[in-house]
Amino acid sequence: MIKVSVVIPVYNVEKYLNECIKSIVNQTYKNIEIILVDDESKDKCPQICEQWAIKDNRIKVIHKKNEGLGMARNTGIENATGDYIYFIDSDDMLDINAIEKCCEILNNKKFDILYFGFKNIDENSNIIKEFNPTPIREEYYNDEITKIFLPHILIDLPNKEDNFNMNFSSCMCLINLSLIRNIEWRFCSERDIISEDIYSLLKLFKYIKSVKIISSAYYFYRKNNISLTHLYRKDRFDKLKELHKKCVEVYDNSELIERFDYLFLSYTIASIEIIVNSNLKYLEKLKEIKIIVNDKEMRNISNRNIKNETLIRKIYFTFIKLKCINLVYFFTWLQNKRKVK
Repeated sequence: MIKVSVVIPVYNVEKYLNECIKSIVNQTYKNIEIILVDDESKDKCPQICEQWAIKDNRIKVIHKKNEGLGMARNTGIENATGDYIYFIDSDDMLDINAIEKCCEILNNKKFDILYFGFKNIDENSNIIKEFNPTPIREEYYNDEITKIFLPHILIDLPNKEDNFNMNFSSCMCLINLSLIRNIEWRFCSERDIISEDIYSLLKLFKYIKSVKIISSAYYFYRKNNISLTHLYRKDRFDKLKELHKKCVEVYDNSELIERFDYLFLSYTIASIEIIVNSNLKYLEKLKEIKIIVNDKEMRNISNRNIKNETLIRKIYFTFIKLKCINLVYFFTWLQNKRKVK
């Protein structure tokens, strides 16, 4: 019987932690171990973890020095004893049937990695939108993984009819733990690489030989506007350029580079949105946007890809091409207003 190790990195999420742990403890599949990695939380999370360990003997609590999400996940890997490993963020949840449905498949045929879809939820756990995967087919092997699966799961391109409607996240898959041990794979730190999840998984996929997709949404992803990805940091754009460079170094293939470019441009727009929504003074915001707009690498990437963009993004990158800083600012502001509505 397959044993699944569930790793939950924990840091200052006392508001949601019980809900997350409950979704794992109540899984219909019982042959699991649950590893709670407390990354030196400053709130009541350490006590909540210990209380759960008393209630359920499948739970192991590890308290460690704060090093960030990636290192907390690595602590989970180093202490896991299962056949497969699953990572869940501590402010999110998992459908209680998820692990059972995955193991039903894995009992019949082993895969290196098994993916499923997700639902976006709000602060009160209400479902906002559901993303059920729509792959061309459900299984991929060897070279197909690089040529077909990876480009489609990395990010959907506009005006593409064969988009997979998936998210390239370690929280939406079960991974063969023997493979991880054999190649000594670990997550990098988000303090070194922005979007460390994407870069870490790309490195893992150099060794993945078989993939299975379940066309169901099992993961509940909480839209949290104060998460690391939404915080203003002055070095964010430089970190994005470094991420793009490293991704291309891992996979120098035209189909994937097109996706890396599109992802980079999406992250660039998100960075400008963060600047516009930040507490910086207006002139400081314009100064930060100007640095991005004038960046040679960003302009080269946007110039060669704009023909494939949506109308909104074509307008956006036209303003960037013309170096209309104020128009970039106000267009971003207007788009943010539309999102709020």
